[in-house]
Amino acid sequence: MTARAVADGWSGAAVGAQSLAPAVAARRPLLIGPTTVGAMIRFAGLPDATWAFMPSRAGGAVPATLRIEIGPVTWEVCDATAYTSMLRAWRQAARLLGENPTEDE
Repeated sequence: MTARAVADGWSGAAVGAQSLAPAVAARRPLLIGPTTVGAMIRFAGLPDATWAFMPSRAGGAVPATLRIEIGPVTWEVCDATAYTSMLRAWRQAARLLGENPTEDE
């Protein structure tokens, strides 16, 4: 149930992910966020999910990001490849835990 809620939260951010670059080579040190397994420990039940698109700043020196907040965990995703990879991982976690697939899988 929790993994499905997280997967659905990531899926809901797809509109914002459409504005991300396909791939961005890191030009600055990026904070390392929680892994999927580490994040699962911090979730319980059906966590709230919100997202916001943050446009690039400083003349493009700081890339555009998609901020996804699910429960107490926040990710800042810089490119569509990373977004798609994490969405796929959460959907796989939901399937492995025996939860129902979403309509777009």
